[in-house]
Amino acid sequence: MGTEYIESIRNLPKDFDNIELSEGRGDPEAPPHRKDDPAVISAMRGNKAMIVVEPDTCNAVKDAR
Repeated sequence: MGTEYIESIRNLPKDFDNIELSEGRGDPEAPPHRKDDPAVISAMRGNKAMIVVEPDTCNAVKDAR
C-alpha cells in the first residue's frame, strides 16, 4: 500500500475531530432529515421499481476544473 494512503487512514481520527469541532456533535435523537422513497428502497433490495428523477435546480453549478 502507498504511504499516502496509510497516512490518510492514520489521520482519520483527526479529521473526525475537526469535523466535530466545526459542525458540532449532531443530535442522534433528531427526527430523520429526509423522507425515504419506497420505490428506491425496493430497487435497492433488488426488486423492479419505477423511479422518477427530477433535476436538481436548487444547488449552484459546480466548478468543472
